[in-house]
Amino acid sequence: MIRTLTIIAVCLALLSCASPRRDTQTNEHGAIQNLHKLTDRLYSGAEPVGELAYEQLASLGVRAVISVDAVAPNKQLADRYGIRVIHLPIGYDGVPEDRAHALAKAIVTIDGPIFVNCHHGKHRGPAALVVGGIGAGEITGQQGRAYLEAAGTSLDYPGLWEAIGHVSAYPMKDLNAESVLLPERSEPGGFAETMSQIDRAHEQLWLCADNGFVAPADHPDLAPVSLAGQIHDMLRSLEADPYAEQEGELFAMLLAQSIEIASDAETQIRSGRPGDALDSLSALGDSCVDCHNKYRD
Repeated sequence: MIRTLTIIAVCLALLSCASPRRDTQTNEHGAIQNLHKLTDRLYSGAEPVGELAYEQLASLGVRAVISVDAVAPNKQLADRYGIRVIHLPIGYDGVPEDRAHALAKAIVTIDGPIFVNCHHGKHRGPAALVVGGIGAGEITGQQGRAYLEAAGTSLDYPGLWEAIGHVSAYPMKDLNAESVLLPERSEPGGFAETMSQIDRAHEQLWLCADNGFVAPADHPDLAPVSLAGQIHDMLRSLEADPYAEQEGELFAMLLAQSIEIASDAETQIRSGRPGDALDSLSALGDSCVDCHNKYRD
C-alpha cells in the first residue's frame, strides 16, 4: 500500500553561472561548458562530466569542486586528480543563509582555486560563487552583478540576483566556525519529501501556466522559469535515490523521460513559447499515467 501511494505521489507531482576581471573567460568548446573566471582562483561553470572535465579542472589548478546542483560531484574522478568535492545544493529561488556562509568559508579556507558548478553553469553556479565571494570579502556586490551578466544569469531567476544584496563579508571567526559544514554529499530529505516539494512547485507553475506563463496578479512573487527549473532539478535528484534505484531499469527510464520533458518545459518558458510549454506539461502527465499503469499494485 505504501509503495502504491508513493507511485501515485510521483504521478501527482508530475501532473499537477574586482568588477569581473578583463580576463574573465568563457569556454564553450572545452570539456566544461559555460566556464567563467571571476578572480584568479574562482571559477564557475556547468557540471563537470567525465575524465576530460576533471583533467581541465586540474589544468586550471582547481583544488575543490563545489556543486550547488542537486547532483553531487563525481568523487571518484575528483579523487583521481586530487580535487576535493563539496555538495551545497541550492534552488533557483536564492541562496539560503547557511549556504552563503558555507560557500564563503570554502573560499576562505581552501588553499587553491575553486570551481562552483550547477547543471548548465549559467544561473545557480555563478550566483553561488558571487555570494560566496562577497561573503569571503573578495569581491563587492557591484562586481558580483557584473559577473552574473557576463555569465548569462537570467533575470527570470530574481531570487539569485537578489541574493547578492542580502550578503556581506562575514567576520573571520564565523568563517572558521566548526559548525559550518562542507559535506562531500548533502542527502536530500527522501523520496516522499522531494515529491511533495515537486508537487507544490508544480501547483504554483500551473497558476502561471493559466496566465500565459506570467505570474498572476494575486501571486506576483511566482517566477515561472524558476519553478520549472526547480521541478527539473528535483526530478534529477531522484535518480540517485535508493527508492528509484530499487525499482529497476524501467522505472529509471520513466524517470529519465520525465526529467527530459521537464527540461524542455523550462527552456520553452524561458524562450517565450507558452504553447510548447503547455504541451510539455501535458507530456509530463502522460508520463505519469504510464508510470502508474506499470507500477500500481
